[in-house]
Amino acid sequence: MLADESAVQAPLLLPSARANVRWGATTSPAWPAALMSPWLGPLAKAAAVGVLVVASAGCNDGAPTAARNTAEVTIRYDADGDGGRPARTARLRCPSSEHRKACDLLTSLPGAAFRPVPARTFCTQIYGGPETGSIEGIIGRRAVSARYNRRNGCEIARMSRVAAILEVARTSGR
Repeated sequence: MLADESAVQAPLLLPSARANVRWGATTSPAWPAALMSPWLGPLAKAAAVGVLVVASAGCNDGAPTAARNTAEVTIRYDADGDGGRPARTARLRCPSSEHRKACDLLTSLPGAAFRPVPARTFCTQIYGGPETGSIEGIIGRRAVSARYNRRNGCEIARMSRVAAILEVARTSGR
């Protein structure tokens, strides 16, 4: 038996809470009050679940799922940039059985994929080639107008993210 039982640390508490626990004590200042009260802990859990339910109810913007999975865009791909060959252009309407992969990607990409690289962003200075591309039109209810190139690491990453979409113009465009 230890000489001073009041200094024995509780084995299952976090290290920061152990110093505040004494034999026979029921609370510790290191623990939130909601977890110590026998009725407030379940009440706090129920409130958290309620907040999540209400928040998720607002996620549907009223647009039918089919409307969010539709798109009508013009895709341009130029393999040599400002070189001698003309750019290839294609129109893509989704849903499409012929270009299912491109449509799935197009309708699932966040808005950030269609925004330019923010100014003052540090990017690796790696030239990825002369290719350029663009996507313009309507995706769901969102109008997009995006230009892509491979001038540096940031732009290469942006263009790689939409490569399957640009491939439609490269392979079947005029």
